[in-house]
Amino acid sequence: MAWVDIGMSCQVPVFRYALERWTSDQYVVEVSAGDPASPALDLLKNRSEGQTANFTLSVTGESPAQNEVKLIRPRQPENPIWTGPFNEATVAAVIDSPTRRQLVKDILSGVSVVWVFLPGKDPAVNETARKALQSTLDEAKQKIKIPDGVVTHDQVSEGQFSGDPDDIIDGDIPLKIDFSILEVARDDPAEAAFVDMLLSIEDDLHEFTDSPMLFPVFGRGRFLEPLIGRGITRDTMLSYCVYLCGACACEVKHQNPGMDLLIATNWKAADAATVTADTKAAEPKPETVHFESTKPASTVATTFPTARYSLTALAVVLLLLGSFLLFKRADRKSKS
Repeated sequence: MAWVDIGMSCQVPVFRYALERWTSDQYVVEVSAGDPASPALDLLKNRSEGQTANFTLSVTGESPAQNEVKLIRPRQPENPIWTGPFNEATVAAVIDSPTRRQLVKDILSGVSVVWVFLPGKDPAVNETARKALQSTLDEAKQKIKIPDGVVTHDQVSEGQFSGDPDDIIDGDIPLKIDFSILEVARDDPAEAAFVDMLLSIEDDLHEFTDSPMLFPVFGRGRFLEPLIGRGITRDTMLSYCVYLCGACACEVKHQNPGMDLLIATNWKAADAATVTADTKAAEPKPETVHFESTKPASTVATTFPTARYSLTALAVVLLLLGSFLLFKRADRKSKS
């Protein structure tokens, strides 16, 4: 699977490039509605026509006995990922939920990656995963730096830049390395559609309900394949953090891994007016990020330069991440 076009690169971090330049994929909300004037249908029409959520509306059926709503993931119409009764409460929960609202709030405040945690059935295993996640994110926040060369529009207007336009970021959202954690109970009725969206990224994730899962979410609600059970380690979490906070290597969204969430937000019109000048990021400085394995028997140092990646180094990083995901899928049953 090709994730990137190695011939393209810019210094804007992946998470920010995705937020500013990747349009969200469109879900389909399919409704069998007996009442064409129902409040639930009006809600869907307003959201869809007003482009305040990334879905298109499909209305079928004429009998009240057919009242049903289906959520269909982008480009895969054959298998709805969620089905429920068609009413105003259900429709509202399909296109929005408390976790998604908090996720949007975090991203617009400058959070680089939101980690969504789905607990498993063993409280002790869940607690171990929570502690490992928090500890790793604290480390990543301290050690990962914004790539050198990112430019704001203020710098351009002041005549301080004459390089690659792809290195320019827009807006007042702070550019920084920061992470947040949102924990979601799998049986929370308000988050049922949201949880099913996450689990639909791979065909077999419903088989691993006993194990905790971690999903990194970034950009306009794009998320990657989860870390599961024993696969939740310092090294695997750091791999995701380094990738998502590193220089973006591709302008083509679908050459990158992941899947979009249905988010009830018009990202282009999202109001960042609450971001004050004091919270804006300072001009990024070049740094070298150095991680060392915590295993004393075989310490291996991996250096991630935040100056412009050479094409060879970038290819190696992405191939390593791709190999890790493929290995994780093949070895998943033993890790849960």
